[in-house]
Amino acid sequence: AKPDLFEYFDPLLSPHAYPDGISPETKPQELEQQQQQQQSLHQTNDDSSRDGKQKKVGILLMDHGSKKEASNTRLQHLAELYQVVMDEEYNAKDDDGDGCQVIVKAAHMEIANPSIPEGLKALLDVGVDEIVCHPFFLSPDGRHVKEDIPAIIEDAIEVLDIQIPVTTTAPVGSNLQLMLGAIHSLVKDNSQLLNNQNAPK
Repeated sequence: AKPDLFEYFDPLLSPHAYPDGISPETKPQELEQQQQQQQSLHQTNDDSSRDGKQKKVGILLMDHGSKKEASNTRLQHLAELYQVVMDEEYNAKDDDGDGCQVIVKAAHMEIANPSIPEGLKALLDVGVDEIVCHPFFLSPDGRHVKEDIPAIIEDAIEVLDIQIPVTTTAPVGSNLQLMLGAIHSLVKDNSQLLNNQNAPK
């Protein structure tokens, strides 16, 4: 079978990562390392699930933080909605004590509370076995995503003496397929001409 394009091509990497062209034989080292890390994480999860104890996964959604309370409340509502989704997908299936329980929290980089360290502590207080942080930002290359948030998390890990795995995902804006779909949906909803293209003749 022909390998999937995204097994050897990452549209977020610089074109300089592909000096010999895009092919399965010329996978960039950076992409290879990312895939090896993902495989290692999956193996860790598989091993931990065999000990019979229900594991808890903490998810921390993080945004910049705003002086406008409505903006901060929006992230909290998003976390609550995501919690409902996780309850339906994972938590409702774990009555036998197996599998994972997912706990979702929200935090802000600055200006508003809870802060990112406070969000991490809240997850530790409920006994999570792993924390996955997600930056709710559009740009994957901005200073907050590249520098500020990683530094805040690193400091919090040291101050709180966190001994469990803490990982940070790429920001939501890094998923080009998702973003293009959302943009097109909004554009189409607001364009009379595009809407007319699908109208029955």
